[in-house]
Amino acid sequence: MSRIQDKEKMKKMQSERLTSVLKDLNVTQAHIVRTLKSNASISISPERMSDFVTGKRIITDEVLNGLKMHFFINPKYIKGKSNDMYDIPETILNYAFLFAQEIVITENPNREIKDESGNSITEKYLHITMDKAFFDYLISLDTLMIANESNNMPSLDKNIEILKELYKNSKHEYEEYVLLPKKNMFDIVKNPPPKRPPFPELIHTELYKDLPNECNAKKIKLTPKNNQNLT
Repeated sequence: MSRIQDKEKMKKMQSERLTSVLKDLNVTQAHIVRTLKSNASISISPERMSDFVTGKRIITDEVLNGLKMHFFINPKYIKGKSNDMYDIPETILNYAFLFAQEIVITENPNREIKDESGNSITEKYLHITMDKAFFDYLISLDTLMIANESNNMPSLDKNIEILKELYKNSKHEYEEYVLLPKKNMFDIVKNPPPKRPPFPELIHTELYKDLPNECNAKKIKLTPKNNQNLT
């Protein structure tokens, strides 16, 4: 095979893989262009990005490094040297335990989903116990970001500093949170359970008052030593 044919084959393969990345991240080409320009000082035109996606150009190492830095996309995946789309540094996983008291994988025995090969697997969620102040801080920060985008907040940096001090000095209580994939959350919101008689009319609840909170839930506790279970 000639060098020209090799190059065309590479462009086609990179095009297909970059398209898969955009679909998996659920972002547009324009979003990638804006992110790389604002956060990594990598300036590429929308036309050039389109050329990468359509296979007219070989994706540069600069762009590959930007995708890895901000979206954890594995450069070797784009180059066809790995089947792993994401490359999440171990330091990211270790950092999670700095704010989370406990991270548990909870399986839902009543729901099965299909993987990419069509095999049935039990649905799993991340069950995180962390400082409520940290959760509140992130929620408030998100509100500030939205307000700043709409030009309703005159000084974002100043308000962020106020928030940091507020939650640093707040009462620390741990609460449990469940991290859901966005599509699962939308399934729950858009598909409410069917109408049925009130629960007390169906079952005598007093007989079951001593049952544990989470029946039949299989849990795997994660620690910094076995956090590879996340990957």
